Amino acid sequence: MLLLGNIAAFIGCILMVAIGLVKKKEHILTAQCFQFAFMGLGNLALGATAGVISNMISIVRNLVFTRVRSTTALKIGFIAVQAVLTLITGGTALIEWLPVTAVVVYTWCLDIKSDVAFKLVILGTQVLWTVYDLHYKNYVAFTFDLLTMVSTVLGIFRIKKEQKRFKAIKR
Repeated sequence: MLLLGNIAAFIGCILMVAIGLVKKKEHILTAQCFQFAFMGLGNLALGATAGVISNMISIVRNLVFTRVRSTTALKIGFIAVQAVLTLITGGTALIEWLPVTAVVVYTWCLDIKSDVAFKLVILGTQVLWTVYDLHYKNYVAFTFDLLTMVSTVLGIFRIKKEQKRFKAIKR
């Protein structure tokens, strides 16, 4: 199962790193649905239940939020469903709450308008996933978590460079 989990994670990770270079939030949310599906399968094979739940909730959340405006009620609903499912499936260890925390922060920040700020949220939540993936021997995901942080930082620099160029042109 270790090999199967890491193979599924590898596919999801390739998508995750590529998404780090995407500039628009709407495109990020759509592409992440495919990433979450593969990452969820990898977590399932590795016995990382909270990771499976987090990825599946994230797919539904992204599909909903690309079609309707995110509201506080919807955010709280997704957060509550994830917390309850994690508790029901035995998520009592602290490690199980890392993906929950990552998804809570990410969900809460989905209505951030700034693409740079949104990427900073991705960067911060990725740290929690990095620890979780290492714990569950998801070595492929751990490695790509680190690479995603790098690609996200590069994406931020690209956006900032483009913004500077646009400001220079406007003058």
